[in-house]
Amino acid sequence: MSKNNALPRNILSTIRSKNPRSSTTIKHIYNVRQRMIEAVLGERTEMQQILKCLSDEKYTYSIRLFSDNQTISDIFFAHLESIKLFNLFPIVVVMDFTYKTNKYGLPLLEFVGTTCTGKTFSIAFAFMTAENEDNFVWVLDRCRDLLKCPDHPQVVVTDRDAALMNVVDRGFLKSTALLCRCHVTVNVKTNMKGKYSVNGDKKEQGKTSKVYKDIMGAWENIPDSETEESYADSVLMFRQVCAVFPIFVEYVEGNILRPVKEKVVSAWTYRVMHLGNTTTNRIEPTQPG
Repeated sequence: MSKNNALPRNILSTIRSKNPRSSTTIKHIYNVRQRMIEAVLGERTEMQQILKCLSDEKYTYSIRLFSDNQTISDIFFAHLESIKLFNLFPIVVVMDFTYKTNKYGLPLLEFVGTTCTGKTFSIAFAFMTAENEDNFVWVLDRCRDLLKCPDHPQVVVTDRDAALMNVVDRGFLKSTALLCRCHVTVNVKTNMKGKYSVNGDKKEQGKTSKVYKDIMGAWENIPDSETEESYADSVLMFRQVCAVFPIFVEYVEGNILRPVKEKVVSAWTYRVMHLGNTTTNRIEPTQPG
């Protein structure tokens, strides 16, 4: 059960369900699991074991060291089959972070591609000790090294991490950088959160709910605008709906529309071949593909 990633409490529950008289405790489970780990590691450290597993499973990897040249800062790895797929379908790269995947709390940056039939495949992964520009530069350089053609990828989709956006714009000069619409919409919703809560009767709460829905409906028309004319109309409608919330309007326009509308709104994103990738949702574990 440990090899199948079962939790200690579930292992204990299974043992007791099969043998109610068992005197096994959770501490016994942890002790046995620790002995299993030590048997696998032998004299190797955990990092040496990781590198061994990567080699055994036909992954190629690169490591980056801290200034002491002894401690690993970042590690980038990709399977050989993934590299082949990446060179067959190098048009779009989607990048996003997954957090809380390991006991060290290191963020995992995942690179995902799309085939010509719309299927999703993993390109590469990177564990990073920090989300700084120099870390991103090193990781993105390793990703670019996987490609045989320097003109690809044509499109890179990320969330709105400032350091990552800067590196993508500088490191992939021939690529068009797009921002995840879902992350942008979440930012809009977060800025609105709490502004329309009403402690009163159901009638007042209903009015508040309608205001919220009208504002979000007006916002959602903006990134869906397929022409610059329809975009201008959608922005005008958004301003009218939010007329009594000028600070919120200025937030949306000053932080999203003016600086990055070309990376979010369909009128501009449709000008590049993004194969339907306008969000980083392909990386989420619930997504098919």
